[in-house]
Order: sequence, then C-alpha cells, then structure tokens
Amino acid sequence: MIQIRLFLIFLLITIAGVLLASDLGSHTSGTPADQPGTLKHDMTVLLETRHASLTELNTRLEAASNEVVMLEILQAIKDHKIGTEVAILRLQKRHAELAGNQEAVTLIDTAIEHLLEPPAVLGNAEARAASAQRKAGGKSHD
Repeated sequence: MIQIRLFLIFLLITIAGVLLASDLGSHTSGTPADQPGTLKHDMTVLLETRHASLTELNTRLEAASNEVVMLEILQAIKDHKIGTEVAILRLQKRHAELAGNQEAVTLIDTAIEHLLEPPAVLGNAEARAASAQRKAGGKSHD
C-alpha cells in the first residue's frame, strides 16, 4: 500500500511539473532558465542546500556508535527527505501560482497533503469491506 501511495504522489508531482513547465515556458521566453527567480534556479539552490544537510546527516550516521543513535539519525534522514519533497512541491506551487496555473496548484496541494498527512492504510479484508460499505452509503448487500 505504501508503494502505491508513493507512486500516486510521484505521479501527481510529475503531472504538476509538466503542467507547470508547459505554462512557464510561455511566460519566460527570452529569459535564461538559470537566472534568479526562475524555477530551475530556485530548484537548484533548494536542492544544493538540502543535499548539504543530508550529507551532514549521513556523516553523523556513519559515526554513530549505537543502535539508538542510528535509529534517531535514520528517522531524521527520513524526515529530511520528506521535508525536501514538500519544499520542492511548495516551490513548484509558488511558480505555478505566479504563472496562474490553478490546475497545477491544485495537484501540488493534493501531493503536499498526502505527504504531510498520509491516508490511513487499511490492513485487513474486514476494514476494506467496511470502507467500501461506507462509500456505498452504508447500504448492506446481504
């Protein structure tokens, strides 16, 4: 289930990126893509900064002396990676808003929501059946 959720988030990010890129292409003609204020430039700065932080966490992980510390650092790495995804999405959202691309903004908002508040995963057949019944309006098919 987690893999499906991650795939859907990736798909939303990809779609939003394509929509944003196609919309920004018409607004930035004549402007080099790596100039300050462009999506490419802002993304490069963001990723370089986040990479430096991740490198520091990896160095701390290699130097960790016990499992408790290692687990804490691994959790910090996981949180950092999720934070990076959210930061990328927020950056894309800001550029989509500037470009007036509401469709991309909506998709990006959905992806951010799923990263920050993942939907509950139903673990068994009874839970899935109960969910399906609620979606059907609570009607029983017995």
